[in-house]
Amino acid sequence: MKGISLALTDSQRRVALFLRAFTMSTLQAAGVYFIAHGSLLAGITGFLISFNWTSASRDANYHRVPYSRIAYASGGACGTLVALFVSQMLYRMHLL
Repeated sequence: MKGISLALTDSQRRVALFLRAFTMSTLQAAGVYFIAHGSLLAGITGFLISFNWTSASRDANYHRVPYSRIAYASGGACGTLVALFVSQMLYRMHLL
């Protein structure tokens, strides 16, 4: 009796690749919109972009540290919020 194979077919890989690109581009577009409108939701999209990215990153898979994806994604969220606040400050100072 043959064992169950967990390998993906080429079609399944293409669907997975499409969904990953769709997710990333949707989150990036939403993040730009939220930053442009001064919404704190930009932090959430920054977190989700980073969290999604780490699942695709070869380097992230080498880290066996518990919660490393959460740490990376949190850094992305904080970086997004800092960019939001700095850009708002520069805009108010009429430097942008």
